[in-house]
Amino acid sequence: MRSPSRESFMQDIKPGMSLQKSTFKKMLGYDITTPGFADEAIKKLEAVGCSKAREYYAAAKTEYEQEHENMMRSVSEWYAKQKTWKEVSEPRKQQEAEQGRMSGDWMKGMY
Repeated sequence: MRSPSRESFMQDIKPGMSLQKSTFKKMLGYDITTPGFADEAIKKLEAVGCSKAREYYAAAKTEYEQEHENMMRSVSEWYAKQKTWKEVSEPRKQQEAEQGRMSGDWMKGMY
């Protein structure tokens, strides 16, 4: 079953329509949730005279994939730093806590 927004998107494809980058980003989003949607939309665009629809879609998809890859790389680097920091800081916290307990213990018998 198709959603109303996908259906309206397909209905809005008409000869002479203005194609924007956002048009192809929408197609990509719809294709992610409904595999095959982009092919249908591209075929319809080509049928109404947009011979470069597939090329424009490929460019939008490549740009999205590059942005996604860069974002994932950035998140991965951040996560690795967090993990490294945690691995270093946790033993220090435990060591400081043990030293605090030890330093308090030796004083107990003195007073």
